Amino acid sequence: MAEICGIEGVRKTAARESRLLIGVLGAVAAFEVDIRRERQMEGVRKAQAAGKYRGRPASIDPTKIKELKAGGMGAAAIAKQMGIGRASVYRALAA
Repeated sequence: MAEICGIEGVRKTAARESRLLIGVLGAVAAFEVDIRRERQMEGVRKAQAAGKYRGRPASIDPTKIKELKAGGMGAAAIAKQMGIGRASVYRALAA
């Protein structure tokens, strides 16, 4: 426990003051996160309007996976040949 000096003299702080301080600091931190997120989304919208924000380019060609599967290859062999995970092969085949 800490001590606070005031008009009434020295007083011991209790857990309730600590909880209040932590609650206020948490609220301020959440507010700052919301502000940062709004600024980021504003920048993304601005970049999209300018045609500069397209997202991550596709690294897997689903048509090639389907061609290999039609040629008789299994999912594990396709994954090994293309250097991707087997789950990615199944996901491409399901699409």
